[in-house]
Amino acid sequence: MERLHAVLSEAVERGIITRAQAEQVEALAAERAAESSSASSLRLTHLLYYVGGCIAIGAMSVFMTLGWEAFGAWGLLSIAIAYAAISAGLTEALYRTGYRVPAGLTATLTVVLVPLAVYGVQLLAGWWPTETAHRPFFAGFDTRALMLQGVALATAGVALWRYQLPFLTLSLSVLGWYLGMSLLSFVLNLNATATTPYLWGSTVLGGVFLLVAAALHRTGTSAFAWWPHVVGGLVLWGSVSLLTLHDAIPPGMYAGLNVAALVGGVLVQRHVFVSTGALGLTGYLAYLAYDVFAGSVWFPFVLTCLGLAIVGSGIWWQRHGETLRRRLRIWFST
Repeated sequence: MERLHAVLSEAVERGIITRAQAEQVEALAAERAAESSSASSLRLTHLLYYVGGCIAIGAMSVFMTLGWEAFGAWGLLSIAIAYAAISAGLTEALYRTGYRVPAGLTATLTVVLVPLAVYGVQLLAGWWPTETAHRPFFAGFDTRALMLQGVALATAGVALWRYQLPFLTLSLSVLGWYLGMSLLSFVLNLNATATTPYLWGSTVLGGVFLLVAAALHRTGTSAFAWWPHVVGGLVLWGSVSLLTLHDAIPPGMYAGLNVAALVGGVLVQRHVFVSTGALGLTGYLAYLAYDVFAGSVWFPFVLTCLGLAIVGSGIWWQRHGETLRRRLRIWFST
């Protein structure tokens, strides 16, 4: 603020702006600084929101597969309905009072609880044999599991339409992945041991999520693009990494894809691409060190030169990066 005051004073002395304008600019800067300080203080609050919400959502997700054993079908159905009613009421109350972040979390909890209630109904109807260990939501192409996935997806869609809360796109993205994988097993008639086709399908789904996120970003709804970007990036990177471990993708190609993710993430300012690209490239270097060049005395020197080259590219980017980003923003906006 002191530096700004000095610059504004000099501008007044040179006749660039009036004294009144300088005072208005200073007042605006002080207001923005206060807002920034307030936003910083809210970070702990948001952290508490997300930690508490994720614990509750995770508890209900585990409960979906384990709770029936302790409470039985009627107990599971009753508890799910009661909790869903409470979380739906909390969502409405929080949304009306302006607490959008916790409202998004309680709405997502409702999305988890509704299919849990449907699962209770399925148990009462005798659709799941009691002598088997159940994982109904992850059962592949099974009409009972598809019903749960469809109910959860519909609940998330209705909640997003009603509240317009960006956090709900996380549940929509994850549920879309589950449903896509289930349909893939039906279309390709895959069995549970066909790992590679599932991974290729997951790779395609990750790419689809990224395209959807890019479309949302271009249409001006960037707040709703965040979670599809994160889910799509993680699904795509995780699937490609597992395909490399299964020898379906050459390690050199995997390294190139991670470099592309790093560069592309910097250019389009997407942290998930930078993070996954860095992790993948680190894994590839570990593969080179412990498999390809095991015991080589030259590999550390080559790696050092590579590191210095990357530092040099960082210096170049510091000089020219903003120009490239500006051109990219212009290109994406047209």
